[in-house]
This record gives sequence, C-alpha cells and structure tokens, in this order.
Amino acid sequence: MKHYKEVVAERYDSRYHQLNIYENMYSRINPIGFYGDLRVREAYYKMFNVIRKSNIDISKLKILDLGCGDGNWTRFYAELTEGPENIHGIDLSKYRVKKAKKMNPGIQYEVSDILLPVDSSIKYDLVTINVVLMHFDEKSDINKILENIYNILKDPGYLIWLDTYAHDHFAAPMNAESYGFHPSQMENLCSTNGFKRISTIKMYKNILWRFHSMYLYGKLPPKLIELMEIILPGSPGNIMILFQKE
Repeated sequence: MKHYKEVVAERYDSRYHQLNIYENMYSRINPIGFYGDLRVREAYYKMFNVIRKSNIDISKLKILDLGCGDGNWTRFYAELTEGPENIHGIDLSKYRVKKAKKMNPGIQYEVSDILLPVDSSIKYDLVTINVVLMHFDEKSDINKILENIYNILKDPGYLIWLDTYAHDHFAAPMNAESYGFHPSQMENLCSTNGFKRISTIKMYKNILWRFHSMYLYGKLPPKLIELMEIILPGSPGNIMILFQKE
C-alpha cells in the first residue's frame, strides 16, 4: 500500500480539493454521497442508543473523531448530543480541517498525525475512527493508534470503528491507497489493545462479491438495491463495530 501521508497529500489535499460538489461522488448532493451518509447516520444512531442504554447521558459525551476529514461526522455527533463544545476532531489534511472549521465553528479541530499521542490530560467518553485505519498497512502502526485511543478514554469508554470490508487487510495490493478489514481482524486488533466488542452493524453489500451496493445508488431504484442486498449473496460493504474499554 501507499504510505498514508502520500495518500493524504495526493487524494485529500489535491484530487478532492480540486473537485466541486457536483463532481465529488461523496458530496451530499450526489446520490452516492447522500445514500452513504444516510446509512452511516442510521448506524451511528443505533450505536449511540446502545451506549445510552448503559445509563450514560448522551448529552454529556466528550467525543474525539480521529481522521475527522471535513467534519461531517463531528457535526452529526454535535446534533445527536446538542453539545458541539464537547466534540473534537483531528486530521492530517490541512485543507479538510480548514473546511471543517468553516462549516462547524462551534467544534474544536486540530491538524495532527493520529500516529502521534493525543494529549492524555483530556479524557474522552467516546473515540470514533471512520474509514481511516484502512490507509495504514503496518500492524504496528494500527496497534499504536489503538493504544493511543485506549490511553485517552475514560473508564468505561467507547470506541466506534467504521471501515470498509476486505478478506485480509494485510494482503493489500502494493499501490492501493486503502484496503479494508475483515471483521475478525478488527476484533482481534482491538482485543489485543484492551477492548471488547459490544455491537456490530454491517452496511451495504458487495453484491455477488463484485458490486458495492452504495455505488449502485442513483443508477437503480433504492428499493431494488435493498432487495438485492437481502436476496443476493456477497460480503459486507462496510462494518461498524462498537467496542468498550476493558
């Protein structure tokens, strides 16, 4: 795989920077971006309610999003908790952090490398990491990030990890910009670093192991895509897992 800093420079600070909202398939005005955003929001809603059922006051959650990008998910956390002052985001891309600050002035953002230790004097109730670890090919780096997360979580504290699916993350093609994980790999990595799995949600589907259902949105009727996801064989498209610090 390409080094993650190279991917940030080429992909997030260059190619994506140059796209307008109509050209970017992940923008919310694009059918793919809208559908993807909707499904992930549904998954987060369910995970936050799992946390809430543990007698935790959602409105008081202190949340850190590692690899926060343009701040879309931090904004959603602020909406769920009605507490933007308790939401923080970190990303390596200066362009994306600048955009996040513009869109969400009430949320705190910082340009930083998530491989570096986060200020351990601040303890969080929840850390989220959305399709970020897929850019790291070294197990030692992933373990370091998970160790950092463990150290900044309160006890008890929660981690939500969202990533794409792959049979084996560590068998990624040499020039890949990213490569997903098998759910068992996500669980094993987190277990090694002091976390236990609480809940798993599988989103979308690699229908017939080839066609990611999210990318069919806008080309096929939504009801047909939902039916295909149910009746046709294939692997998960994305996995969201809620872990708790042990």
